[in-house]
Amino acid sequence: MNEFDKILLPIERTLDVTALQVRAIAQNIANANTPGYRRVDASFADLIEAAKKPAGMERMRAYRSVRPELEVDESAPIASNGNSVDTDFELALLQKVALRYELATRMVNGKLSSMRMAINGHT
Repeated sequence: MNEFDKILLPIERTLDVTALQVRAIAQNIANANTPGYRRVDASFADLIEAAKKPAGMERMRAYRSVRPELEVDESAPIASNGNSVDTDFELALLQKVALRYELATRMVNGKLSSMRMAINGHT
């Protein structure tokens, strides 16, 4: 495991989950009027469990095994037509996810800038 992996792998996995969540939101909004459609969401469970592992190789192995998946949201209320999408909720969630994505990309940019400065001999 190199320093680059230790720094960027958790952020990479966060971006993977975030991208999948955006795809889920788009799919939910596209099916908002489809009778019987159940909203889906990206699972964060693996990412959270990986972050709880002790620092070092065990945590890195856990991050490498994170495979975000779409899951039906069983807790979402179902309308009379069997659909469980609330467009207002999805749009609010999209804003939250966009902020998470921006934070993660800023973290990557900061880490890369620090590495670039170290390579070039600047402090």
